[in-house]
Amino acid sequence: MIEQAKGMLMLVHRIGEQQAFELLRSCSQHTNVRLRELAQRVLTELPPAGGQAAKAPLRVDPNRILSGRSPQSDQ
Repeated sequence: MIEQAKGMLMLVHRIGEQQAFELLRSCSQHTNVRLRELAQRVLTELPPAGGQAAKAPLRVDPNRILSGRSPQSDQ
């Protein structure tokens, strides 16, 4: 789950694997949310990377997910 979340963050932020892990780890510590739970949020709330979703504009703020803000704050 953490590896998949890292992959999604790498794609969205155009960063490397180590940077994606550091981003997850830092956000986990800052928000006091377990790394695994934060990874699950990323997987659940970000759209899939393949198909039509990849061509459409990103409508979810990945920084909102990592900061622990609710989905309503994207609207």
